[in-house]
Amino acid sequence: MDINRIGRALKEQLKVRRLFLFREPASPHDRGEVTVSVRLDDGHPDGFPVGHVVSTPSTWIAYARVPHGNSFRNREFLGPLTYEEALERVVTFARYDDLLRHSERAGRARTYSVVMGVERAEWLAGHTEPAGITHLGGGRVRLTESAVAYLRNPPPSVGLFLFVTDRDKLWIDGDTYPMTRDA
Repeated sequence: MDINRIGRALKEQLKVRRLFLFREPASPHDRGEVTVSVRLDDGHPDGFPVGHVVSTPSTWIAYARVPHGNSFRNREFLGPLTYEEALERVVTFARYDDLLRHSERAGRARTYSVVMGVERAEWLAGHTEPAGITHLGGGRVRLTESAVAYLRNPPPSVGLFLFVTDRDKLWIDGDTYPMTRDA
């Protein structure tokens, strides 16, 4: 099985989010299942797993890393799912903003810029959650990569009025703002 045989849109999402696919070695207990992990390119050769998908005779099952109290656990998504649908579930629901913050502290930071009205920019920068939002003045806001990752799958208390869409636009109370990755 070619694990990279996926659509262009999903390939682009993986690239933008610094994720890559890795086929896990088969274990002696496997009954023909294939396991593909989704990993964050955190600067280490093997990356950090943020989810995985497992084949069954009739479908794929997706597991995504999600917060659970003060730690993380895998959330299961049952099918019927195709291989690509299972990967999309992992990409959509996996939470790894904590890993990106660690990467940012190590000097591997990416940032995004958004332009909006001054009042809205001040309101956005005033939030303590997520960390990594700065008002640069004149309605221009910079978000760290970890802040963007957090807002792709925020907790309900934040996600009701603020999140990043699948098309990488910042959504605030019904208004969307294009995000530009800084050089």
